[in-house]
Amino acid sequence: EFRQGYIETFTPENVLKAYREGKETLRYDFMIANGGDYYWMRIIARIVPFEGDGSIHMLVYRQNIDAEKRMLFLAQTDEMTGILTKTATQHGIERILRKEPEQAYAFFIFDIDNFKQVNDQRGHAFGDQVIMEFVSTILKHFRKEDLLGRIGGDEFAAFVPILEDGQIKQKAEELSVALDRQYGCDGDSWHITASIGISLAPRDGNDFESLYKKADKALYKTKKHGKNGYTVYGEQMT
Repeated sequence: EFRQGYIETFTPENVLKAYREGKETLRYDFMIANGGDYYWMRIIARIVPFEGDGSIHMLVYRQNIDAEKRMLFLAQTDEMTGILTKTATQHGIERILRKEPEQAYAFFIFDIDNFKQVNDQRGHAFGDQVIMEFVSTILKHFRKEDLLGRIGGDEFAAFVPILEDGQIKQKAEELSVALDRQYGCDGDSWHITASIGISLAPRDGNDFESLYKKADKALYKTKKHGKNGYTVYGEQMT
């Protein structure tokens, strides 16, 4: 999947364009195969005019950045659940919105109902197990390329493109049913439900903060009306 980006970055046309724009370097990060393994590489190309004949030269430096990339991945990933941290979630959503501002997206917030009681009555180890099973259930209902993150102790987010009318409510209903279940660990169990709030881009905003605030308001409305359901911002709770 990195091949096309590599080719486009270092075509003679793109190098000359960069030179005319006053850029001194081009850079591209990609994964490369080494036997059966893959690792991250970075190519830094310095653009140098040659005074002798007016030609443009490109001096290329290849660097193994696998350790750097893997450390960055760990910094962006929630240690317990393996999904994105809140900061990484915010940056990821902002990046998507900048790249495709006209595309319709849905921003989901999931909150575990009455989670404090789980920790108080069953302990934090049991509560951690509930969180991991809760996230595992959410992951089953989204694609690998969808953006999923942990934005609070027992609060999670998903950011997905909207492909057709009715898709989001159908997805919310499926999730609400799937998350309404018994969660167990070491012979103990607890019945958990989820409250869901949803905002839509670009209708409700075109940045993380706006979408988060409106999804949070929708979530509060779900909580206020008995929990265990979902609300789309600006609509009635379901």
